[in-house]
Amino acid sequence: MTTHGVNNTFADEFFALLKIDFFLKVNTFPKSMYHAKRLIQRLGLSYKAIQTCYNGCVLFKGELNDVTSCPKCKKSRYIEGSYRVPCKVFRHFPLIPHLRRIYMCSSFAKLTAWHDANKSGDGMVCSVCDSKAWKHVDNTHYEKIMSVVTSLCSCN
Repeated sequence: MTTHGVNNTFADEFFALLKIDFFLKVNTFPKSMYHAKRLIQRLGLSYKAIQTCYNGCVLFKGELNDVTSCPKCKKSRYIEGSYRVPCKVFRHFPLIPHLRRIYMCSSFAKLTAWHDANKSGDGMVCSVCDSKAWKHVDNTHYEKIMSVVTSLCSCN
């Protein structure tokens, strides 16, 4: 795999160099690219790479997973002269693991609910949570939002 023209072997050698020369006393630097990716995954910060059409017409996933050219614009999925290197890759960062990580800390979860506790009772717009748009979201989706927040808070 190559990122910015640098492959994993170079990254492994770079990590080894940093581990030996720069961080001698307290060294928690990853040993290799594999260990760095594993650490990012354990933190819940991973992403899903989905190949896309060069023009952004379709995502090559699901039933289009094995297709080699775009069904809409007929452009090749892969770089010319290659049958494995995609032209364009979309990186999707799933929201739910990030939210779970945020709501693991109960004190932070309480701080994110400031809008519910700080509404003004006199009808004056003192903050964003007093606006018409916020009230509309609260009136139409309040139960759904609260069920998601409760499920995220209880998933320790």
